[in-house]
Amino acid sequence: MMYTFHYAALTHPGRVPENNEDNFYINGSYKSDPKEACCQTKGTADRGRLTASVCDGMGGYAAGEEASLIAVQTMSEFCKKEKEGEVLFRDRPMDYVNEANARICRLRERVGKPTGSTLTVMEFADGVFTALNIGDSRIYLCRDDALIQLSTDHSVLARMIRMGQITEEEAKTHPLRHQITQHFGIRPEEMVLEPAILQEEIHAGDLYLLCSDGLTDMVDDEVILRYLGTADLSLTEKVEKLVQRAVDAGGRDNITVVLIEAEEKKGFWTKLRDRFSWQSTGKEIEDEG
Repeated sequence: MMYTFHYAALTHPGRVPENNEDNFYINGSYKSDPKEACCQTKGTADRGRLTASVCDGMGGYAAGEEASLIAVQTMSEFCKKEKEGEVLFRDRPMDYVNEANARICRLRERVGKPTGSTLTVMEFADGVFTALNIGDSRIYLCRDDALIQLSTDHSVLARMIRMGQITEEEAKTHPLRHQITQHFGIRPEEMVLEPAILQEEIHAGDLYLLCSDGLTDMVDDEVILRYLGTADLSLTEKVEKLVQRAVDAGGRDNITVVLIEAEEKKGFWTKLRDRFSWQSTGKEIEDEG
C-alpha cells in the first residue's frame, strides 16, 4: 500500500533561553542558520517515502546550535545520496549515526567543551515506518484516539522509573530530569551509541509527532492528545497550538514540534473502481426513486 504524507514543523526558542539549540529535518528542509530563532515549514510528500527528524542540541551558546545543525545537515546529505531501493534507517541506521556522531565529536574537540545533540528519526518507506532515537527527544503515534510513545527515553530518570525507584509524577520535578545517558558527541571509546529502533506497518490516518523535551516538559500527554485529536485544526494549526501551549506554560526550553499524517495513496485501478462504484450506487438510488 502506498501513502501520501502531509507534514508541518516549527521550532521556537521558548521564553527563557536566549538562543534556540533545537533543529529539525523533514523532506529536505531544516533550520540552516543556527542563529535563527524560529523556523517553520509544511508540505506533502506523495511518493510513498519521507524522512523526518528532531534534534535537541546541548552545550550552551553556539555549540548546541551547531551540534544539532550538524546532525540535520548530515541527515540531508545521506538522504540525497540514497539510491533507488535503498532505505537508510531501516537497513543500515548506524551508517548515519556513526558519521553524525564523529562530526559532532570533532566539534566538541574544536570548541573545547562538552557538546552534543539528541536524535529522533522517523523514516517512512514501502508501507513501513522506522522510528529511531538517541536521548530524550520523543516520538509519538496518535492512533484510535490514543497517544503511544514509540521512542525510548535514554535518561537517568527513565532508568530509575524502570527500576521502580521513582514514579513518573516524581520525575517531572526531579533535579536529574535533564541528565541523558546517550547522545551525539560521545566518543566511541567512552560509550558505544545504541539507538532505540522500532519498525511497524503504517496505517492510513496515523498521526506521528516528533518533539524536543521543550514540549513534553511543559505539556502533559493528555493535553497533547487533545490537540492532535481536534478535527477542525490543520496540521500547521496543531503544531502552532502545541508550541504556544508550551510557551504559555513557561517555555523553559526550546520547543520543536513535527507532525506527520499518513494518507492512503490511491492508484489508478483503485480510483477507477471507486468511480464506477459511486456511479453504480447513484443509479440504484435513482431507480428506487
